[in-house]
Amino acid sequence: MSGNKEGGGLMEGSAMQIRWMSAFNILLGAWVIVSPWILGYTTTASKVNSVIFGTAVLIFAAVREFAPQMNWSSWINFIAALWLIVSPFILQVNTTAAYWNLVITGIVIAVLSYVNAYTHVSTTHRAM
Repeated sequence: MSGNKEGGGLMEGSAMQIRWMSAFNILLGAWVIVSPWILGYTTTASKVNSVIFGTAVLIFAAVREFAPQMNWSSWINFIAALWLIVSPFILQVNTTAAYWNLVITGIVIAVLSYVNAYTHVSTTHRAM
């Protein structure tokens, strides 16, 4: 059933799928890092939060990009993304731009990281 292309399961994917999801998360991590200055965040806490968690997303997405077998890094990004989603409420972010940026970016990172965490590189045919 499985030839040169991977098939037979949602959780089975190619290194290319893992790489594009990771590359997109790298870009999103970079965006989270620079967004406080582009969108004009007003609190130090929201700026520091964005730099710390944006850097974490960028680094762990790069780990997954260059080592597709290390799906644990996608789980770390998933957890970081959950924090980005709730952080505007906890840190009491006081600008609409910061609020929506963290929530929407966090959701996208969470979805990509979750799918990426369950996507494994198929190198051999596995019997199910």
